Amino acid sequence: MISKDKKREIVKELGEDLGKATALYFSSINGVKTTELNNFKAKLKEVGGKAKVMKKTLLDLALKRKGLEEDWREKLEGSILVNFVFEDPLSPAKILKEFSKQNKNFKIIGGLLDKKFLTADLVEELANIPAKNVLYGRLAGAIYLPPYRLVYSLKSNLFRLARVINAIGNK
Repeated sequence: MISKDKKREIVKELGEDLGKATALYFSSINGVKTTELNNFKAKLKEVGGKAKVMKKTLLDLALKRKGLEEDWREKLEGSILVNFVFEDPLSPAKILKEFSKQNKNFKIIGGLLDKKFLTADLVEELANIPAKNVLYGRLAGAIYLPPYRLVYSLKSNLFRLARVINAIGNK
């Protein structure tokens, strides 16, 4: 059993992480092997995330202190892994989705983004959104392509005109 002082310390640390986090994802880890979980945590850390196994009561206290009063506890079942996201919320969502496909015992329960509870389906939809740099590349291509096509078509017409003039001149 954890002492009250230790619980206060955990809630305080959790509150600090909640203050820094841009998003939270909740997952059920009943039956997940420790080695697999450690590999998952390492992958999450690479993309600016952090994962902690958390007691629901302590998580509830920390969320209430941060002004999140929604009754989300009913949506969480079993052992809960709280995935803190400190940067881009898409990359960790992709890792969660990939890991849940690889491990049948790991289930995405939901998340919090902009102080709103997300269902598991919404978290998986977030995972399907391309990364920021891919979206930037698509935007750059969309901006670059129309003028390129215009220049190419004008250039090809000029070449055709030059060939016609050259053919007339050679007669």
